[in-house]
Amino acid sequence: MKALKACAAVLVVGAVLVGCGSEWSGELRLKVVRVVDTGDGTPARVGMELDGDQPDAPHTGTYGADLDRLPEGVAVGDVVVCTVTKTDENGLDGVDPGYEVGPCRAA
Repeated sequence: MKALKACAAVLVVGAVLVGCGSEWSGELRLKVVRVVDTGDGTPARVGMELDGDQPDAPHTGTYGADLDRLPEGVAVGDVVVCTVTKTDENGLDGVDPGYEVGPCRAA
């Protein structure tokens, strides 16, 4: 009987931890604030911030993406609309959620 109770407790805790994950997906209007070419053969990266007030945004800091996820010829100061997906598999693990940005189109 003790083993059955212990097993039930483990299942409940596991269900709670799995339930603490979160996901968000939507389109955000972002302004390009920097383009960084590493020069080491890896794709150039773009740093972007929210363009205007967007209360539904999952994050108010900087978003990053590979340059190939944005329209060709994008430059600092350009505004784009990007699909953003936030994933946080376990909100209790202390690890920041992940953000996938792109594809993007001109605003």
